Amino acid sequence: MTGFADLAARLTAAAARIALARAETRRLARTDPAARWRRPGLLWPRFTKG
Repeated sequence: MTGFADLAARLTAAAARIALARAETRRLARTDPAARWRRPGLLWPRFTKG
């Protein structure tokens, strides 16, 4: 991959993680508001794996 293509792929993956965390946070806010603060992947989606 070129430098730009690699950067674009990493940014796209990071944006996808953030979008998934945001959707899960919104879902939990409706069903169990306290649960969203106990999940590190939702608090720090860019710094957790998986």
